[in-house]
Amino acid sequence: MKTVDMFKCLGILVCVVATNNVSAQSAPDVAGAASQDASKPHSGSSRAADHRLGRMVRRALNGTAGIDATNILVRVRGDAVTLLGTVPEGAQIHRAEDVAKRVPGVRSVSNRISLSPQDRS
Repeated sequence: MKTVDMFKCLGILVCVVATNNVSAQSAPDVAGAASQDASKPHSGSSRAADHRLGRMVRRALNGTAGIDATNILVRVRGDAVTLLGTVPEGAQIHRAEDVAKRVPGVRSVSNRISLSPQDRS
């Protein structure tokens, strides 16, 4: 009977030690992941934030009179926005950049918009 009790205690002890080892191993990985996320600007949460900011810029462009945003692609990485594509009138190029810069959360805008090929003279 004493042998059974000893094995029960030994089993409990093994479970406690295993649980502590699992926790001890997980904690550094979580801390390491957090520091890696800080150095890598594109973790899952940053992608979601980039997506939200991109939608905000897209809405601002679509809601601005005088800008045909049909062929404008908005890319976001962190707080930097890149505008790509074409517009039918040259004045829309700078106007789209100004609109994007005014969106809250945008720190910089790289404007790679060009004139549509059919409108170039």
